[in-house]
Amino acid sequence: MRRSKGHTEAYREAAEAKLRRGEAHPTLGGTLKTGLFGESGEDFFVFLLDDCGLKETDVCVDYGCGTLRIGVHLLRYLIPGNYWGLDISQLFLDEGCRLMGVELTEKARPNLRIISPGTVAEAGRAKPRIVFSIMVAQHIHLDGLNEYIGNMLSMIGPGGQVIIRSFVSAAAFFTRGSKSYHDLAAIEATTVSLGGTFMVLRRGETRSMGDVKVTLRIMR
Repeated sequence: MRRSKGHTEAYREAAEAKLRRGEAHPTLGGTLKTGLFGESGEDFFVFLLDDCGLKETDVCVDYGCGTLRIGVHLLRYLIPGNYWGLDISQLFLDEGCRLMGVELTEKARPNLRIISPGTVAEAGRAKPRIVFSIMVAQHIHLDGLNEYIGNMLSMIGPGGQVIIRSFVSAAAFFTRGSKSYHDLAAIEATTVSLGGTFMVLRRGETRSMGDVKVTLRIMR
């Protein structure tokens, strides 16, 4: 666990530093490379509606919610109090609320927590039907994969689903800079060992470095 914690801490510190400097980032902050805050991430929200059957009465957990790039769309849609956002940085959560504004934050009443065994259990008691994690797996080191999938799987009951979207390796696990690219076989094996079932919903083209963007569904 020491190596995994160091990997995670290094990512958190680097991401927080970029956020404080206001640098453009694909998923964090108000200066997004993927569009305006409040618009970026809408495609995944539509995917939850159309492919996952999301309803406004559902409880959802956004695992690795960042600064609520995806979460803002759910917070506009779900019944107040039904959204849970978990991440490793209080700065991310605070910045997400700032970007959403006081009115939506007070109206939607998001449950925002730092990831820990206690907060994972707390979110699980809310009985979420959908737990999703977007572009997070590549920040999880190889020795943290079991905890990553296990935390999400522990929060859902029968009929619930975990959705993971991230870049993975088309072959064997490899790292590039600070990012990890897990191979699908390892993700499936870890899922099965934890009592889950595994399905690839979408798969993009394999890129030149041997990685591919996938959307996965895990169920009990």
